[in-house]
Amino acid sequence: MPFVFCMTGKEFGDTGMRTNWIKVIEVYGRKEGFTREEFLAYQCGPHMLAAGKVPEFCGRIRNSYQSTIILPEESAEIASVNNLPDTDCKDSVVEIYFDSADEAYAAFHEPRYLEIVRPDEEYFSDTKNGWSVMVNETILYTGEEESRYLLFLFWKWDNSAAKTWEADRPDLVLLGKTMHAELISENTRIPDKALENGCEYDLILKLAFPSETDLMESVRSRKLHSYLSERDYIDSKSLITYCAVEKRSVPITE
Repeated sequence: MPFVFCMTGKEFGDTGMRTNWIKVIEVYGRKEGFTREEFLAYQCGPHMLAAGKVPEFCGRIRNSYQSTIILPEESAEIASVNNLPDTDCKDSVVEIYFDSADEAYAAFHEPRYLEIVRPDEEYFSDTKNGWSVMVNETILYTGEEESRYLLFLFWKWDNSAAKTWEADRPDLVLLGKTMHAELISENTRIPDKALENGCEYDLILKLAFPSETDLMESVRSRKLHSYLSERDYIDSKSLITYCAVEKRSVPITE
């Protein structure tokens, strides 16, 4: 049962739209022996068929997306801003939406998920070097245009940073709008619902753009670089940036 962000031109706090979701974000790459093309084809085909065979798992999912990461070698602009470690060879950012944290946690601990879906993930993806995080997503802004080109910013902070971020949030929304972002969301980690291969990124920002040109201009933006460098509560050494192309993909049921 998919959902739609139905109101346009809305900012955080406006009425008329659901602004909060529970989401699991997974980031992983292909297993050795798979080409990138084979990995992506298997992910959206046979793997979705495997997930569809487990209603105890897929019946809890409200929506899901598999976004293909744009690799640095595919874009000079991205290569100039990506501060990923040399060993970070990821191909996909997966976002899976649930009604509650309990539903999400239960889905990934269902016996038949562990019996059928998890082994299939291990067949084609490098799960040992991938990671996941359960988050509370808050939609800060939605525009009027469909947006498929994504910028993810993953960062860590100390316990005192949350209040500082609350004060900085309006500036981020304003910056995103000036860069032509059509969707801006914050995703805060739920620490008491850790999953296998869980990571400790405290905040993931997601900005969606209507075109690849807008995305590339955003990663080149001096305003964005200044915004990040001026926030001393952001651990710049742990900051990870991914650019990706979004694709909706849900379990296939027969």
